[in-house]
Amino acid sequence: MKKKGKKILSVVAAALIAGAVFGSGVAYAATKLLNWNGAGAMVNAGIFIEQSAEKIINITNQNKNLTNEKAALMEEIKSLKQQIEDGKQEEGWTEKDQQIVDLNNQIIEKQNEVNHLIQQIEAANSAASEIQSKLDSAYAKLESEGINIWNR
Repeated sequence: MKKKGKKILSVVAAALIAGAVFGSGVAYAATKLLNWNGAGAMVNAGIFIEQSAEKIINITNQNKNLTNEKAALMEEIKSLKQQIEDGKQEEGWTEKDQQIVDLNNQIIEKQNEVNHLIQQIEAANSAASEIQSKLDSAYAKLESEGINIWNR
């Protein structure tokens, strides 16, 4: 869980960095980096950076929602398992057999949902990582051109 938390924090940090970069006037530097010419160059650079930041923010929000949904499903699984244990303690075990089977099936379904959410979170983290890598590469190219975006 700590690893996923760190990933989410890095995505949030990337979104904040992207916003700061956009706000600090890196659009002009990006015109040189991306070889855009004319007045539209700054607009294009700004749009590129803003869209990247929006994607990271959207992925971060999606991860947050998926993580909350996963936690709710895990609680539901825990509750279903407890119901099974409670059913085993009661008399009339034969009547409870079908209920236990049903509860076990529900647990399996919920666990499958959790696994699916984990896959979605991992895919979103991968997409955010790719965007962050592209932004890092753009920053490195700017710095190699002698443009320090952090001292404006």
